[in-house]
Amino acid sequence: MRNSRLAWAALLVLDTGCPTRIVYDAPDGGTGGSMSTGGPGGGAGSFGLGGSQGSKAGRGGSSSAGGSPGSQGGAGGRSDGGTDAPSDSGRPLTWCTQQTPPPGAASGDYGCADFDDGSTPGGAWSTLLANGGTGNLTTQRASSLPGSWLATVTSGDQSKAALHWHVSGSQPLATVTVAADLSPTAGVAVPWNGSISLVCIQFGSGAACINYTNGGETPAFASTPYTGYYLSADYDRSGGLVLAESQLYGTLQPNLWTRVQMQVTVSSGSLTVTMPGAADSVVPIQFGPDTGVDIFIGPRTNGSTGGWLGYIDNVVVSVTRSE
Repeated sequence: MRNSRLAWAALLVLDTGCPTRIVYDAPDGGTGGSMSTGGPGGGAGSFGLGGSQGSKAGRGGSSSAGGSPGSQGGAGGRSDGGTDAPSDSGRPLTWCTQQTPPPGAASGDYGCADFDDGSTPGGAWSTLLANGGTGNLTTQRASSLPGSWLATVTSGDQSKAALHWHVSGSQPLATVTVAADLSPTAGVAVPWNGSISLVCIQFGSGAACINYTNGGETPAFASTPYTGYYLSADYDRSGGLVLAESQLYGTLQPNLWTRVQMQVTVSSGSLTVTMPGAADSVVPIQFGPDTGVDIFIGPRTNGSTGGWLGYIDNVVVSVTRSE
């Protein structure tokens, strides 16, 4: 994948007992072109409007031609999707039923949540709610109709509304991938003093999160208070704790759907973040070997923030393992 410009800073703290800030807890160009029914949509300008709502076979099915791109084209988000078409048996298909696990991922190392059957996923999934955070099934907005998950956190510290996926196995992890459609509501103008973690991967000796802050925090890569998305990663290396933060140049457009992906490749010690509007960001990490992983999708506050309200849909998580 392509490397983006990357502002990177790392802090190595040898075993001195000094405190470090850890984000995880332990345990939106021009008007978009029209989009025809069922396809992945017209060329998307930022804030582009989606096509008319109708039946579709889902993201994994066949797609019709997209609409013409709007001015400035590019990486805007998507409006809500169409309804799912019925299967040959007459039963509705859901987005997840049309997805295929990636090569090398065992059935127990793969999960998908589209909320289209009116329920949250079970099995390896759980819901993490704390300090005023709420999570609810909704049909008000969806990337794949009819349903999504609405997550809300308050402005207080450690407010949480996240989906949690945990798996473990007998063989070491080779890759860990999480992707999700996110649609935040309009942002808060008042600067914060903290940050909000939206997507996190945690295993071995480390954790990495996609975070958002609004002018009240100065990450390690910045010299002045920063507003935007950034990646934080902390892990052990050579007996010390590394805390690294790097700027992410993609963004989430308010009230539109944006797909975000994180992938850790253990053998190369790399973490890749994919967000529309920018080249992939690839950063080095050393999480160490492990056979289990925890993934969090949804807002979790760290310090005082303006809170966060947004929709989550079409979450896919997967693990491949070394032989």
